[in-house]
Amino acid sequence: MRQSAAARKAQPSDYTEDTASEPEPEPKPVDRKAKLSSLRVRTVSTVLLIALFIGVIWAGHVPLMFFVLMVQFLVARELFRIAYVAARSKRSLPLLRTQQWYFFFTAVFWLYLRFIKNNLLVEVSSDKTLARLFYWALKHHSLISYSLYMAGFVGFVLSLKKGLYLHQFAHYAWTHMIILITTVPSSFFVSNIYSGIIWYVLPAFLIVANDICAYLAGKAQQPPKPPTTHPPTHPPTQPPAGSRGRPPCTPTRTQSAAPARGAVTHVVRTTERCGAGFVFGRTPLIKLSPKKTWEGFIGGFAGTLVIAFFLARLFGSYKWMTCPRKDLTVFKGLDCVPDEVFVPETFALSDLAHELAAHLPEAAAAYLAAALEALPAGLRNWLADLTFSVAPIQLHALSLASFASIIAPFGGFFASGFKRAFHMKDFGDTIPGHGGVTDRFDCQILMAVFAYCYYYSYISKPEVTLGDVLSMATKLNDHDQILLFGKMANLLAGEGLIPGRIVDALRHHLGDRFTWEVPDS
Repeated sequence: MRQSAAARKAQPSDYTEDTASEPEPEPKPVDRKAKLSSLRVRTVSTVLLIALFIGVIWAGHVPLMFFVLMVQFLVARELFRIAYVAARSKRSLPLLRTQQWYFFFTAVFWLYLRFIKNNLLVEVSSDKTLARLFYWALKHHSLISYSLYMAGFVGFVLSLKKGLYLHQFAHYAWTHMIILITTVPSSFFVSNIYSGIIWYVLPAFLIVANDICAYLAGKAQQPPKPPTTHPPTHPPTQPPAGSRGRPPCTPTRTQSAAPARGAVTHVVRTTERCGAGFVFGRTPLIKLSPKKTWEGFIGGFAGTLVIAFFLARLFGSYKWMTCPRKDLTVFKGLDCVPDEVFVPETFALSDLAHELAAHLPEAAAAYLAAALEALPAGLRNWLADLTFSVAPIQLHALSLASFASIIAPFGGFFASGFKRAFHMKDFGDTIPGHGGVTDRFDCQILMAVFAYCYYYSYISKPEVTLGDVLSMATKLNDHDQILLFGKMANLLAGEGLIPGRIVDALRHHLGDRFTWEVPDS
């Protein structure tokens, strides 16, 4: 609520000292044991989380997929609890929890099978029993998903009770918004995993790297509280002229005009007044997160770019990270020809200069050429012969790092605004010392979709896999499927990959419905 002018005038200035007769109470001493205990809990939980993540990466694609599912489950659980409190319903709603989790797992069924359908087809087609059990479900996956949702929709309508309509529809909306904002976007990580673990691990690590770099570069400074003393006998201190309400540790226009001889002393004293800690974080970035500063935002961006450049080269050197998984096997090695995006290329600085000049305006290109000609001959020759090795993945990593530093943090700001709306510090206490899972993975949700779109826009190449062929074959009618089967048998027998008698047996069992040419064997 806005304060009236009289109320604002009645309040003491930030620079006016209290002249009341009673001294201010002494601040409570800091409980060092509690702080050490909290630090110990945070450290242990952090180490365990890192160990779990590394172990899941080592286990492979399928365990990573279930790790993503576990995170989605925990995030949904925390948000469902908040939704229940937000509705403020003092009466129990019929089948509330059941409906929430039913819609959640229906969304998971639709999304996950959509992303791994071709991998499942490879597994199902390897055994006739599996084919009988799952082939029909895979073929009609979209219809089954829609039918499951309709069943939940009808169940919700039938559960409506007089006097609870508003609360029930509120929870219905909450459930769908939670699934739409968290579960759906984060499921894109599943597709990234099977395209190569690096397309999941690298974006996720860049979010963590940006968080750390931003913290180190720009932790917000809080001006120290004035020492508690008895009321002074001198008149209240007024803000210096030209300060415009700045806190005491902010240089005023008058102070900044001090002679150069005393500038160093002025800076040192100003820093001392601002207290200990990081000295960069001065400019608040956004009101939703008071601890975020422009210095941290810029420093985090620069640090994430550097980390991304070298981390991409490290991850790209391991086939376990770069090879796509075409099936759903677990604990099985991968071997593939590395994609050209992971193969380092050697560049000469002179070639890059010529390439850059070709894309610049004529005036700028002429200025660049003149600047190079002005260099000493020895330095110019050394630069012309300078070469360096860069893998294309390192350049793509810079794009991912840019998104992780500029756009993804707004996922955290969104979460901060949400928590402020409900007067919460954390989304939960699932992770000891760190709060809820949602607090740790809010930015990852935005990153999942961007990494997916970026991969299929700039990295993925049109290629046909076994899963793609099986998926297309299942769309044929029965007549064409058998015809395809017979023609493939002829081709394989012609190449000597299978005996010709297999084709004879097929022709014997299928009769004269098709006329096949059986190669000589």
